Amino acid sequence: VTSLQDLEETKKKIEQGDLRALARLGVSYLRGVDGLLPPNVDRALEMLYSAGMKGLAEAFSLIGRYWSLEGYDRKAFHWFERASQMGDVGSHWERAVRLEHGTGVRQDFVEALQWYMRASEGGDPRAAHNLGIIYLMGKGVRKDKMKARQYFEQGAQGHVGESHYQLSIIYEQEGNAVKSQDHLLFAAKVDTPAAQFNLALQYLSKNMEPKSPKIS
Repeated sequence: VTSLQDLEETKKKIEQGDLRALARLGVSYLRGVDGLLPPNVDRALEMLYSAGMKGLAEAFSLIGRYWSLEGYDRKAFHWFERASQMGDVGSHWERAVRLEHGTGVRQDFVEALQWYMRASEGGDPRAAHNLGIIYLMGKGVRKDKMKARQYFEQGAQGHVGESHYQLSIIYEQEGNAVKSQDHLLFAAKVDTPAAQFNLALQYLSKNMEPKSPKIS
């Protein structure tokens, strides 16, 4: 909510049963809007809970994100799990990450892998990247460079910088300097620290000339 007019329109949408409008107003109460809405966490969470109970999985995910930012990992996992159970793809990824690292829940790598798979199948490029790392390193699975590469390609299509960086390494190992440099450039462009460092070394050693990546 950004203005009085926006607030009034949002309220009308809520009266008409628009759950996304209800969640949006809830988020506005979390942060507060200068001169319009004072911060009110209790009211915000109540609105998000209401939207979630009426079927908007994203609302439960937003509650999970709030508790995660506040440092309450168990509470965060609970709400991401509820959103995931309702089919929210982003929450599948959140659930997987927490299961992999034991954040707010007992560590369970096997279950984490399952939820990464679900998130990746749902189109989450972050999950595809994580699966690429898992298969590249053989973390709980047999090492499979081909699978890793396929997942990195999915991650790169979703503009995950780390996936572009991993592909740059793979192409370099295969002797394909052009594709390696293109992926390295794109990774650096989207603020991937390791890629930026390696790109700087390439420029200093004059192995590369500054240019823009051909991939997008």
